[in-house]
Amino acid sequence: MERHQIDTLKARTSLAQFLETRGHRLKKNGTGLVTHCPFHEDDTPSLSVDPEKGLYHCFGCGRAGDILTFLQEVDGLSFSQALERLGELAGHEVQAAAVEPRPANGNAVASEPALRLDLLERVAQIYADDLAQNAEARQYLIGRGITDFEVLRALRVGCAEGRRLSRMTGACGESREALRALGLVNERGWDTLTGCVVVPLRDSDGRVTGFLGRRMRAGEHPHRTLSGARRGLFFPEAARGTPSVLLVEGFLDALACYQAGLRNVMALGGRVLTEEIVRHLVREGIEEVFLCLDADEAGDRGSREAAERLSKERIRARRVELPVKDPAEFFQGRTEAEFRNLLQAAVPLGSVREEALVLSED
Repeated sequence: MERHQIDTLKARTSLAQFLETRGHRLKKNGTGLVTHCPFHEDDTPSLSVDPEKGLYHCFGCGRAGDILTFLQEVDGLSFSQALERLGELAGHEVQAAAVEPRPANGNAVASEPALRLDLLERVAQIYADDLAQNAEARQYLIGRGITDFEVLRALRVGCAEGRRLSRMTGACGESREALRALGLVNERGWDTLTGCVVVPLRDSDGRVTGFLGRRMRAGEHPHRTLSGARRGLFFPEAARGTPSVLLVEGFLDALACYQAGLRNVMALGGRVLTEEIVRHLVREGIEEVFLCLDADEAGDRGSREAAERLSKERIRARRVELPVKDPAEFFQGRTEAEFRNLLQAAVPLGSVREEALVLSED
């Protein structure tokens, strides 16, 4: 498909109307619109939407793009999948299976599935191995209440620092261009996730497809991902062999729950329930989801939006009400038994109490 054809599809689809169908409340702000950003914790609306140009930009985290970018980054779709979805929204069938973007240098190396997955797998192992040698990362995790390093090994938690991946080029026979094409290193050869505790994202078959990072140092935006579309799930095995799962925002929350004995926990990597997660839950036959997002207005809003999406798949949803901000904080001094009491008391979304939450926000 030619670029002008893609532009035509985007022009036929209103970004503002699309965002509204996804539960975003848009408000006038000068000549544009604003809403809460789905890419980070956003108590005050910071995502600016230009309805004429069909573009968005967040003044909080810097994420920007158009409807095609949004489908890739929020729903975890590949370029071709997002293009097919855009075609559906525009009322035009698109055969995009062979449409994949090439890296800026024109090489197709990162588009080769086997090479890409093999490289990501090795990077995940490097990150995990480096955690044992990084005192700052270990102390950061201990400070967040994550003290069981068997859990860290089981979930392949790691850390990124400096030019570690660039130095692996010679040993592994990979070019720096391959690492750059995957978004793993920047133009100067520095690891994109430098200074972060890192976890691998995997597809439903367990293959590494990307990474989530959490900055260890204060004063920086805490959440990091690789550039481009985010693909994969954190701990997809949580949905297997169980009728219910617990969904939390950050992977530190998931680690805290797992460490406490709650093994059916998955992290959203934000407040947005992606289509990739929904597909995985449906595939595994999940009947009920406990939404344990942060105890604030944004967490309530994200829970309602997630419940609405899950209801379309006939999956029940309950909101877990925490006495503190998030699960990671909860388990610093509290037990699994206390948390299970909260699960027992979780509010079915759509109940009278939930409706009261909606009214109080209006």
